[in-house]
Amino acid sequence: MAGAGTKLFVQGEILTAAQTNVYLMDQAVTVFATAAARDAAFGGAGEPTLSEGRICYLESTNLIQFYDGAAWIDSSQFSVGDSTITSAKIVDGAIVNADINASAAIALSKLATGAAATIVLHNSDGVPTATAVSGDVTITNAGVVEIAAGKIVNADINASAAITYSKLSLSNSITTTDLASGSARAGFTSTQNAQIGITYTLVLGDLAKLVELSNGASITLTIPTNATVAFAVGDRVDILQTDVGQVTIVGASGVTVNAYDTGLKLNGRWAVATLIKRATNTWVAVGNLTT
Repeated sequence: MAGAGTKLFVQGEILTAAQTNVYLMDQAVTVFATAAARDAAFGGAGEPTLSEGRICYLESTNLIQFYDGAAWIDSSQFSVGDSTITSAKIVDGAIVNADINASAAIALSKLATGAAATIVLHNSDGVPTATAVSGDVTITNAGVVEIAAGKIVNADINASAAITYSKLSLSNSITTTDLASGSARAGFTSTQNAQIGITYTLVLGDLAKLVELSNGASITLTIPTNATVAFAVGDRVDILQTDVGQVTIVGASGVTVNAYDTGLKLNGRWAVATLIKRATNTWVAVGNLTT
């Protein structure tokens, strides 16, 4: 049947069986109840051979089909049946955002991983509330699990966001004014702890502070054991004598306090020393000290 086309019959010409088959039967739109009935009508004894270009109409689906030489194909020029369009029929990139109904409930599982998109977030009533960053994202039913590097900028972060310190990359960017009061500002400030008794034992709150000791009589400053007050190795405390009562540094039982030339007494009024923890129960005293 290939390329049979059309023929102009003239008056008196004899119409042959072959011409009837080629120009009439083979090129007619044949009607069948079902696809099974159609398939059974070709290739058997007394039946025509199935050839490219044949057209049929199926009553069961109300579809017009054509034979492409290998299979029967729905004719899109006439009608499109339910569930007959496949992804192979749609050109890549042909569907754009405007083609999708605003109320379409598209599941997150249907979105391709790595797809570039602008995602509109909605509240429980379906009202748009925000637009996410446009870029590569990985989405699961539990939410966004990965955002492409460089997509989140400072303006995207809420001022009240409780971001933990460990999540910040602050190398070489912290100044003294950024530090909280207390141990975080050790070495930059000397918060004062004024004591007026004749005995005082260091507490953890003295870390990085200036402990001022003031009394007319002699004063004993005790460094507690690690089991009692768990200073960290490297912690330091500054001490200052502000009156005539001389300050003597001692360690609680089990604590060793080292000093140059065994000097563990402040050398008079306004003398200053620093106590530094070097091991679990070992400290060193440095400063204006005497024996």
